[in-house]
Amino acid sequence: MGVIQVELPDELVGLVESKASELKVDPAHFVAAIVREKLKLPVAVGEFEVFVPADVLEYEIERAPDETDEEFESAKTAYGALFKAALR
Repeated sequence: MGVIQVELPDELVGLVESKASELKVDPAHFVAAIVREKLKLPVAVGEFEVFVPADVLEYEIERAPDETDEEFESAKTAYGALFKAALR
């Protein structure tokens, strides 16, 4: 991974750190996710390329009408892992 030093105004530093803490991700990963979102760049997660908004971990997965409890929990776990990986 490359390194770019970016100076942010204090109010942005606080907001980035706060939001990253809420999402339980590293602030640098959160900033990278914001940049990817703005530039419309996908993230490679294994064999998938995923377009993920920086706040994806706040999204709630909705149950499909015909989905069982087991299927829903399985999908929720899989999507949660995929979205978390996309914010690395």
